[in-house]
Amino acid sequence: MIKEVFKSNRGQAAIIVCDHCNKEARKPFKDVRDKTLHFCQKVCSLEAMKPGGCRHEWVVSRALKGKNAFFEKHGVKSPMQIPGVIEQFKKSHVERFGQERADAIALQTKTTNEQRYGVSCPFNIPRVRANACSLEAQEKKLKTLVSNGMWKISKVETEFGNELSNFFESSDIEPQVICHKWLIDFYIKSIDTFVQIDGVYWHGLNRNIDEIRKSTKPRDITILRKWVTDHEQNEWFSCENKRLFRFTDVEFRNAKRQNQVEQLLRDRGLISDGFNQSSVVGEFRGF
Repeated sequence: MIKEVFKSNRGQAAIIVCDHCNKEARKPFKDVRDKTLHFCQKVCSLEAMKPGGCRHEWVVSRALKGKNAFFEKHGVKSPMQIPGVIEQFKKSHVERFGQERADAIALQTKTTNEQRYGVSCPFNIPRVRANACSLEAQEKKLKTLVSNGMWKISKVETEFGNELSNFFESSDIEPQVICHKWLIDFYIKSIDTFVQIDGVYWHGLNRNIDEIRKSTKPRDITILRKWVTDHEQNEWFSCENKRLFRFTDVEFRNAKRQNQVEQLLRDRGLISDGFNQSSVVGEFRGF
C-alpha cells in the first residue's frame, strides 16, 4: 500500500507499507505506482509467494495460465513431450560437451568435489554428514516442509482426524505435529497422546519383512525405511515415557464401514469413560 508520495532530490518518492510484514519503506514512486502489492524488500516478496501469502494465489494462477497457453499451442504439457525435443536436447549437449548433459554435470560435480574436499560427494565428509543428520537439521527440514505446504495430509488421515473430532474438541487435536525428529499424524493435547495412522502397504505390514529386506526394488527400499522408522519411533516413545498409539488404514476403514470406530478406539484404549492418561505408556500395535 502506498502511504505517502513526496518530492525528493532524485524525483518523486513514496512511503509504502509492506503487504507482507506491514513495515514501512521508502521507494522511488515510479517503481511502485503501477503495482497492486508492495514489499519492503525482496525476501518479503518471495515469502508472500508461499501458501498463505498474499501473492500465492497470483503465482498459482500465473503458472496455470502459462501451462494452459503452452498446451493450447503445442498440445502437450511439457516441452519434453514434443517429438524430437529430447533427441535435439541430447544432441546439442553431445556437440557442446562431448557427452550428454546429465553425465557431464555428474562428472564435473565429482571432479570439483574431489579437488576442493578430497571426496567425490560432500556427504562423505564426516562433519557434513553429522550436521545433515543432526536432530536440529531434521526438525528444521520438517518445519520447512510443513510451512511451505509441501507435506500433504493423506485422505485416510483426514478421515481419521474427522472421527477423532467426535470424541475430542477440534482445538484439542493438533495434526502434523513435530516430535523429536518425526512428523506425527496427530497430537491430542488434553491426554498428552500422539497418534499415527499407517498404511499397511507403505509401512510393510502386509508382507514378510525378510522378503522386503531381500528386495532391491526402489519401492521396497522405501517401505523398509518406513518400517525401520516405525520401530525407531516405538522405541523412542517408550524410552521417553510418551504415549503413542498406532492404527492401520485397513483396521480403521473396516471399523468405519461397520460403524465401529468408537469401539476400535475403546478396545485400543485411546478413549474410555474413566480414562487415566498415566495408565498406559507406549500403546503400540504389535508387529
